Amino acid sequence: MEKISQRSAQCQFDPAELNDWFESLDSVAARYNPQCVADLLHALHPDKPKRRSYVEHVLDGQDGPFIAVTDYIKLVPDQIRQWIPGRYMRLGTDGFGRSDTRTALRSHFEVDAEHIVYATLLALSKSSDFEIDQLTEAMSSLGIEPESMDPAIA
Repeated sequence: MEKISQRSAQCQFDPAELNDWFESLDSVAARYNPQCVADLLHALHPDKPKRRSYVEHVLDGQDGPFIAVTDYIKLVPDQIRQWIPGRYMRLGTDGFGRSDTRTALRSHFEVDAEHIVYATLLALSKSSDFEIDQLTEAMSSLGIEPESMDPAIA
């Protein structure tokens, strides 16, 4: 608080108001993530270079597709979608599991290795790197049942 008081004296800001502003910024950081804070700071200072997120930095120059898989709901990988630079598919366990093991759970919710491979091939087929007519053959060889119910309502 002392540093804030010193700074506010130099900048002609009310120390209590400035402290409230910093606390609200901390609230944004806690509620969202550091990249959202960076986006907010960029919005407040558009003349400064925009800070890039860690995800943007790591995926710089990559085309994708990007497949996000989680044992949680699909909303979890959606939290970073805006920083993914290409085609993005996500697999998750939306719904209620009726499985006795993690392997059975992943199979039920279609987040097992076979479904990850199929999602990757599907994404590649949309970018013309994989022929779409090969998807049926891939589905068969991976043991994926095309007529199965949506796991979220099964």
